[in-house]
Amino acid sequence: MKNHICFVLGAGASIPYGYPSGKGLISKIIENFNLRKDVNSAQQNISDLRSLNIDIEEIKDLVDSLRHSGAISIDQLLENRPKLVKVGKFAIVQALLNVSEILRPKDDHWYEYIWNLMCKYNNVESFNSKKYRFITFNYDLTFETYLANVLTRFYGIDIDRASEMIKDMNIIHIHGKLGNYPWIEDNSSYILPNNPSKEAENIYSKALGIKIIHEMNGNNSVYDDAFNILNHY
Repeated sequence: MKNHICFVLGAGASIPYGYPSGKGLISKIIENFNLRKDVNSAQQNISDLRSLNIDIEEIKDLVDSLRHSGAISIDQLLENRPKLVKVGKFAIVQALLNVSEILRPKDDHWYEYIWNLMCKYNNVESFNSKKYRFITFNYDLTFETYLANVLTRFYGIDIDRASEMIKDMNIIHIHGKLGNYPWIEDNSSYILPNNPSKEAENIYSKALGIKIIHEMNGNNSVYDDAFNILNHY
C-alpha cells in the first residue's frame, strides 16, 4: 500500500458490526411502529415522534410506503417522497439508536484487515494518515470509533492526536452520519418543539446529520469532494 488509496464503503459494510442492510433498516422501521408485535414499544416510538411535531398520518404513510413501494432502501423512497423526508429521517435514527454495536465481530472483521494493511511497517511518526481517504454510504460511525480505539492503543497516543489523524483521512459520509464522533462532546444548539423526551431530543439532534440527495441540490460539496477524491486516488 505505497500509493495514496481511497476505500469506498458500500451499503452493507457495517452489517458485521451490528447495523442492518438497506432492507433490514426498512424492516426495523416497520417493526418499530407495529402495535401488534410490541404495543408498549410501538406506542413509545410513536409518542417520541409526535413530540417532534410529526403527525400520526405521516407515520402511517411512511410505514405503508415502506411496505408496499418496492423500495430497497429508505433513501430511495425519500428521494421520491419529499414530504416524508422529515419523518423518514427521524425513523432512520430511531431504528439505529438502539443497535448493539459490535466492534470486534467473530467473522468478517474487515476493519481489522484494513487497519493491518494501513499500519504495516509504520510507527506513529511515519504513519501518513493523509495517504488514506474513505467514502462511505453508511450512517454509522463504527469505523471511526474502531480507528480511534486502535490508534490510541497501537501507538499509545491520546484521543486528541488520534482524532487529528482520523480527520486527515477525510472520511466522507455520502448520506450523512449519526451525530458527532462518540468521543467528542456535542455542543450543538437547536430549538426543540414541545419539550420532548430525552430519547426524542437525541433522535432530533442526530437526524440533523442525515442527508437526502435532493436536499443538496446547488450545494453538492459532499459529492464534489467524493468525485475529486476518486479522480485523484
